[in-house]
Amino acid sequence: MPADLPPAGPNACSRFRAGPTPDTADAMVASARKKGQTVHGHTLIWHDSASAWMYETGEKAAMTQYIMTMVKHFGNRTNIWDVVNEAISNGPGNPLRDNNPFAVAGPDFIALAFRTVHAANPAARL
Repeated sequence: MPADLPPAGPNACSRFRAGPTPDTADAMVASARKKGQTVHGHTLIWHDSASAWMYETGEKAAMTQYIMTMVKHFGNRTNIWDVVNEAISNGPGNPLRDNNPFAVAGPDFIALAFRTVHAANPAARL
């Protein structure tokens, strides 16, 4: 596995861009499919688990590129996706969490994320 990718675990794909393939995730998907199991992608945008590179540019295009790259890479091998996780604030005031995904992509980030997944794989259940 390339040195710039994290080890296996919940964030095994968090640095996946258009570059190196996350071998660990591919192996997990291949193993599940070989056993006839359904693969459920969890989660594309999670308030505190995305890598810093996604937000370094300050542009929502980085988020949409990441989503498109992940969903297209896994294609029909992963037809169920949790798109956004833990977006709602548990504090008073703003109903959305005030952190990186939302600061970069704006208040429409949830709708944008769902539209992007649908564009990448219209057959996926979201």
